[in-house]
Amino acid sequence: MNLFKHNPILNEIKESFRLDLSALQDIAEDFYEELILAVNGQPSSLQALPSYLPTASGKEQGNFITIDFGGTNIRVSSVTLQGNGSWSVRAEVRKPLRDPNREYDLTTTETSGTEVFDFVADLIAQVYNSFPSSQIGMTFSYPMVQHSKNEARLLRWTKELQPHDTIGERIDLMLTESIRRRGLAKLSLAAIINDTTACALAASYQHPAVKIGSICGTGHNSCCLYPYFPEKPPVIINLESGNFNRLPLNGFDKRLHQHTLDPDQQHLEKMVAGKYLGEMWRLILWELIQKDQLPEPSHPLLQQPFAVSSEPLSYLYADPWGNSARQWYQQAGIDHYQPYQLLILQDISAAVIHRAIGLIAASYAGILKSNSSSDEPAVIAVDGSVFRFLPGFKQGVEQQLANLHPDHPPRLLLTPEGSSIGAAVAAALPSV
Repeated sequence: MNLFKHNPILNEIKESFRLDLSALQDIAEDFYEELILAVNGQPSSLQALPSYLPTASGKEQGNFITIDFGGTNIRVSSVTLQGNGSWSVRAEVRKPLRDPNREYDLTTTETSGTEVFDFVADLIAQVYNSFPSSQIGMTFSYPMVQHSKNEARLLRWTKELQPHDTIGERIDLMLTESIRRRGLAKLSLAAIINDTTACALAASYQHPAVKIGSICGTGHNSCCLYPYFPEKPPVIINLESGNFNRLPLNGFDKRLHQHTLDPDQQHLEKMVAGKYLGEMWRLILWELIQKDQLPEPSHPLLQQPFAVSSEPLSYLYADPWGNSARQWYQQAGIDHYQPYQLLILQDISAAVIHRAIGLIAASYAGILKSNSSSDEPAVIAVDGSVFRFLPGFKQGVEQQLANLHPDHPPRLLLTPEGSSIGAAVAAALPSV
């Protein structure tokens, strides 16, 4: 029994995160409305950025070099598509843009785009020397507008990346110039896609019913199949859905926004993504400490913004008395908390995570309303650390989707390695 069931301070906080079915239905409707506005070129917190690519048939074949440029780690691979929905990865190298030993840091404003893409070209050379290929597929997980299958312009950086002289520039040209400087003139960029499109393509290579691709890890975004071009087959469009802003913000949301680099952007992302869930929990913790509901930590770690990742949040949510949780309590200086106080930590973890589950499900329900031509249950390809590692997250989203979409409950398909495989599939596909 939770001894704090009738604690008014804790209950008020938990209530500020609660979203019932009616609220989720309203959010799904708002998401749908924003999507339609974006598709029609009207002002919207969403975008409708065409990839110029359909979903896969499963018959695509070839050898490709793939780039996964989605965070502070760059990964380059050699991928073979075998044409029957199967593939193999023959080589892989990865390297962080920020060296953990502080020997270099390519994420800062002092870094140029040339330096960043030269860094990527060096990794490409390592793979090419072992497994030569003629075509590159790149997953680039930052906001961009595409002009064709292999031409894209950078809109802005996210995830704290800040190279100068890059906003508004052609990503494909920056990469191509670096490849040429590296002496790899035989290589050409066949496709550039974002990580949600890569997730959708990798999944559709095996499952033709895929309608949505979505990532929820450090950040959050979704894409969907949509009849974007008149009299042409549907293409995958990137929604930049982390920026969806028709959402009920509570006091903790507003406080979190105030100490981020983009305080008026990425509303949905800051309520669901791994980079922010732990920080939300930390803000609630300090509210309870300041209101004398919990004792102060004995270590200054929890005073630091973004000191809590989604990993300890998963310990607290699943088993606040487990070994992993107890080890983290020592690091965080809360190993003196009593069992009933650990229940409070679990309660606030659940409040944060359950709201994220509901919001993700509502966004998918909004997308599915725009893509309701089929009577078959849709498949939603998902990936990212939140889906992979937060206990019960994927199942929770499926359950909420069943509540929101009871006639044909969608199925979520976890799609690991989507960035590499999807980039290869994109390189193999014809442009729409």
